[in-house]
Amino acid sequence: MTILPRTRSLAVLLILWMCGVPPVAVAAPEPAAEPALPEGEAGVAPTSAPEPLPEPLTLEAALALADAPHPTLARAAAGVEEARALQGQAAAGDDLTVRLNGELFWTEPNEVSPYDHDDNRLSLLASKTLYDSGRSSALEAAAEHGVKGEELRYLGSREQRRLEIMRRYFDVLLADTAFARDDEALAVAFVAYDKARERNELGQLSDIELLRLESGFRAARSTRVASDADRRAARSRLAMALNRPDDLPGTLLEPDLSGNDRELPVLEEILARTLAGNSTMLALRESVQAAQREIEAARALRGPTLSGQLELNEYSRDTSTRDDARVGLVLSVPLWQGGRVDAALAKAQARLHRAQAELEARRLELRQAVLEAWQEIANLRERRESMVALNDYRELYLDRSRALYELDVKTDLGDAMVQMTDARFKTVETDYRLALAWARLDALQGALIERSED
Repeated sequence: MTILPRTRSLAVLLILWMCGVPPVAVAAPEPAAEPALPEGEAGVAPTSAPEPLPEPLTLEAALALADAPHPTLARAAAGVEEARALQGQAAAGDDLTVRLNGELFWTEPNEVSPYDHDDNRLSLLASKTLYDSGRSSALEAAAEHGVKGEELRYLGSREQRRLEIMRRYFDVLLADTAFARDDEALAVAFVAYDKARERNELGQLSDIELLRLESGFRAARSTRVASDADRRAARSRLAMALNRPDDLPGTLLEPDLSGNDRELPVLEEILARTLAGNSTMLALRESVQAAQREIEAARALRGPTLSGQLELNEYSRDTSTRDDARVGLVLSVPLWQGGRVDAALAKAQARLHRAQAELEARRLELRQAVLEAWQEIANLRERRESMVALNDYRELYLDRSRALYELDVKTDLGDAMVQMTDARFKTVETDYRLALAWARLDALQGALIERSED
C-alpha cells in the first residue's frame, strides 16, 4: 500500500520537531571541527623531526620545550580527550533515535482466510526522550565536571614538566661543577704523587709515604672518572626530559636566579593560596562535584520518563486492525526495577566517598608539602649566607697560598685551589636547590603557569 502524502508530511514535521530543527531546507552538514585541546596539547603528536637543541642551551630555551610533545603530556591529553568523549556521549543520551525494522513471517492461514503464507512488515520508527526526571541533565553536568577535572590534571602535568626540566638542567650544571672540582683534585694528587716518586728514587721519601700518595692519586682518578660519567648521565636525563633522547645538550649557560631573592611570605598565606589554587586540588573538587551529579542521575532512575514516538508501517497484508502511521506520547512510570537502581545509587555514592577521601588526603599532603618547601627555602637562604662567607674565606686563602708559592715558600696551593672549587660547587648547589624550592612552591600554589580566565 502507499502512505498518503499528508501523513508523510506530518511524519517529517514531527521528526524535525523532535530533533529541534526548524522545518526548512537544510544543506548537507560539513564535518564538525575538532574541539580545541588545552594550551600546549596540540603538540602531543609530532608530525616532523624536532629542531636540534640550541648551542649553548639556556634554561629559558629548555623551559620553552616544556609543552612540546612528550609521553607525559600525551597521557594527560588522552585523559582530556576521553572526558570530552564521555561528555559528548552524555549529551547525546536523549537524542532522536530513528531505526528501520523489517519483519518476515511465514504463516499457515486458516481455511477461510483470503491471505497466503506471507505476513511481512516494514516499519520506520522514531523516538525521542522528552523528559527523564533530570537524569540526562545530571549526567551532562557530571561529564562537564569530568572534563574540567581532566583539564586541570593536564595543567598539573605541564607544571611537573617544568619542574622536571629545571631539575635536570641544574643537575647538568652541578655535574659539570663537580667534574671541574674532581679534575682539579686529580691534578693536585698527580703532581704530589709524581714528586713523591722522584724523591723516593733519590731515597728522600719512604715507600709507605709513596704508597699513601699513590693511593690518594688513584682514588682521585677514580672519582674523576665517575664524575665524567655523571656528566653524560645528567645530560642524558635532561635530553629525556626534553624528549630529545638522541640530542644530548652540550654547553649549558648559568641561569638567572634573581628570583631567589624575593621575599618569603608567611606560611599561612602560602597555605591558603595553595588550597585555593593547586591544580590537583581543583581537579579533585571537580571529581567530587561529578560524583554528586552521578548520584542525582542514579536517583532519577526511579522517576517517570516521557518520550515522543512516530511509527510508519508498510504491510504485505491489509487489515482493519493495522495502522499505517502512529504518532503519540509514551509515559513510563517504573513500579518495580529489582535492585538495579539501588546498585547504581550505591556505586555513585561509593565514587563520591572515594573522591571526597582523595580530596581530603590531598589537602593533608599539600599542607605538609607547603611546610617542607617553605622551611627548605628559609634554610637555604640562611645556608647561602654561610656560603658567601665560605667563598670569601677560600678566595683569601687561595690568594695567600699563591703569594707564598711565588715567594718559593712551601705552601698548599694545590689544596687551596681544590677547596676553592669545592666551595663554588657548594654555593651553586645551594642556589639551584633554592631556585627549585621556589619553583616547587609556585607549582603548589598553581602559580608556576599563567592560567586562562576560563
